[in-house]
Amino acid sequence: MRESFQSFSLFNHSGNRKYLNAAERRHFVEATRYAPPKIRLFCLTLRWSGARISEALALTLAAIDIESGVVSIRTLKRRKRGIVRQVPLPSDLIIELDRVFELRIAQRDPHPAMLRFWQWSRTTAWRHVKSVM
Repeated sequence: MRESFQSFSLFNHSGNRKYLNAAERRHFVEATRYAPPKIRLFCLTLRWSGARISEALALTLAAIDIESGVVSIRTLKRRKRGIVRQVPLPSDLIIELDRVFELRIAQRDPHPAMLRFWQWSRTTAWRHVKSVM
């Protein structure tokens, strides 16, 4: 069954906004400067890709196409499996992901390329995001 456009809302059931506004996103990006590299990159990946926490946690080193500057995200919200969306990322973020996770080296070997960027649980990832916020 397909959800209608009218079922989408910017607010949750409690009346709180689900998403950050432009000023809040800007402050969030600024706050990542004080986070450890892997937490900072996780937060920036969320910000620029629009991925949900679980989608970002599922990203493997092979999901980043360095040359084209896109990340391939397996959509978890849709009921069908195997739906992937490609999202462009800022080149600075790609360069930093490559530097911290050694993407170019890892992507030469199929086993490391299938490793996840972040080995955290969803709860731990949420705590990291909240600490930056």
